[in-house]
Amino acid sequence: MIGSSKESRYKGEEGIVWPKKKSVMVLFFLALFLGVLTLLYLQSNFMSNHDYFRPQSTFIANANEDQQKKIYLPRLIYLGTTEELIEHTNLLKQQTKHRQIDVDEHSLTQHAYIAHDKNYKQVNFRNREFDEECIAMGSWQESSFPNCNQIYELELLHKLTTDQFQYVASGGWNDVFKVIDTSLGLDPSLAMKVLSPKRGIKEGLADKYKIRNYERVRQDAIILERLSSSKHVMDIVGYCGAVIIGPFADGGTMDEKIIKLLRKKASKEKLKLMADAAKGLADIQSGVIPSIVHGDLTSKQYMFVNGVLQLGDFNQAILLKRNSTSPETACKFHRIDRDYGVFRSPEEYSHLPQTAAVDVWALGSIIYHVLTGKKVWKSQYSKKEAEKAMIRGELPMIEDSIATSSDPVDQALLSAFYMCYTHNPQQRPMAKEVATYLEERW
Repeated sequence: MIGSSKESRYKGEEGIVWPKKKSVMVLFFLALFLGVLTLLYLQSNFMSNHDYFRPQSTFIANANEDQQKKIYLPRLIYLGTTEELIEHTNLLKQQTKHRQIDVDEHSLTQHAYIAHDKNYKQVNFRNREFDEECIAMGSWQESSFPNCNQIYELELLHKLTTDQFQYVASGGWNDVFKVIDTSLGLDPSLAMKVLSPKRGIKEGLADKYKIRNYERVRQDAIILERLSSSKHVMDIVGYCGAVIIGPFADGGTMDEKIIKLLRKKASKEKLKLMADAAKGLADIQSGVIPSIVHGDLTSKQYMFVNGVLQLGDFNQAILLKRNSTSPETACKFHRIDRDYGVFRSPEEYSHLPQTAAVDVWALGSIIYHVLTGKKVWKSQYSKKEAEKAMIRGELPMIEDSIATSSDPVDQALLSAFYMCYTHNPQQRPMAKEVATYLEERW
């Protein structure tokens, strides 16, 4: 019964008496509770339509019929480390529609390749590109110093009509031209390296202008700029867009030099050649921890400029990042490539996390050529068989005449080869150790 005094009460069916003012509070909390439920429902609905808010494995397990029609690319940070990547890759092959995502077709093809490679070890590692703890070792790694005006001032169209602009050669990534200045005869000849379209691909010209290719040229230029103080790394004169200009290598490549030395059987010159090659790589690896990996070290990347052996061509270089939680450690990287050749390291063929040690192994492949006169593995195994042999820890064959030679140059080169071909990358010496060893014996 309702009264008019402050002591009046509401009486329920079970005889419970409620204060009048508290009824308002009950209604308030009830409305608040319903509001919270509504927000939770809206949030859940929003997240279900945005798969990046939850793990991919959960998404796949709970995918309904409509969701199965979509395409979900593998997260690059999970690069081949779980069955999830394989499941995603198979799903991609079965679908025809594509959801837009920031991964190009080339990258996807490479990731699918690595996921199905039988040599791949299922290990987890830090991916330097997508791990937030991997940071640049210095601001220079993210810098760029183009000087386009100076390149325009070369007046290449005029030089073309006067035979001062000449085509020289083409490599895997670049076309090379020679630029000559005959007006006063004082300026040295220059080499212009222009990023070339992928050969054999119909959309090669369009591929040339993708961001990742501009980044290749930027990295090439910034590395040459940072190492300009090194006697054994090529200089840079100019850089703009897809063009790099440097001194013209008038003495040819190291590969050509090796052939000449083998014909002359010049023993002492072999040791000097490899000591200089190791010095160039040592300069790249200088610092408390290496910040640069050449990534494509062969004898063709070394050239003679004014009689000095210099290393160049950093199109496929890796700018290593620092692990912010362990400042004296570089984040490992993982390169996917179908055409390694046979001069690469065992960890590359096994698709394991890689470090700057891969360049030291490649240096060993060059030493083998100088020492034996043969390209590594070429006369022993096919490419695929050589890959398996390296993964097993097998070394290329050394003839008894070389292995038991009393020639101090042969002995020094053989020891340097074994240093570089240390199977465990953690025990493999740095390039500076190899350079010091060879120089002491020179």
